[in-house]
Amino acid sequence: MIQDEDVHFHKADAGVPNWAETNFFGFFNAEATLNVGVYALFRPNLGIVSSTICMNSGFANTPWEADFCDLRASIPIPEPRDLSDFSLENSLRIKCLRPNMDWHIGYDDGEGTTIDVEYRSIMLPFDIHDPVMDPMKAKALKEAEQGANLRGVRPTTVISTRPDISRAKSRSAANRSRSIVSQRWIIAGALVPSAAHPT
Repeated sequence: MIQDEDVHFHKADAGVPNWAETNFFGFFNAEATLNVGVYALFRPNLGIVSSTICMNSGFANTPWEADFCDLRASIPIPEPRDLSDFSLENSLRIKCLRPNMDWHIGYDDGEGTTIDVEYRSIMLPFDIHDPVMDPMKAKALKEAEQGANLRGVRPTTVISTRPDISRAKSRSAANRSRSIVSQRWIIAGALVPSAAHPT
């Protein structure tokens, strides 16, 4: 379940140097006929953030094909560290107005490209990994449990482990996301997720 405190940085795993927290805001400016994407990827253990602001009037396969792209890597994370209210050296300013619901996005490249948007969610945050919210997740967990029970294996019995692939976890209707890597346990052929570890 997504909680109000999820708007802030989570405790980073000190053993994972590339631990990441991200946010993304995408919107369309009808007057200018522009798709706009604002993305920030924070690596708290390294003390850096990457920021991408792209604007497209058409289709672009890559950020550098966009009509406008300000892509910066390795900007120092501003102090005090607060994912709910920050300003980066490239002038990107994000401020949470209501946890996981409403945000103000500001940007000014100093050459005439600006963003001044209040981003409001139209529904409560939806967690695709919460079986209470997502019937597909509930069904998958039930089927995994039934499969383990059919083989006479308790879900807590670990036979072997393997790291899974990185996946993005939606954190709200405002499209705020956090990158998640999960460790999955192989249990007599049944795939059962364990605790998630951001990367």
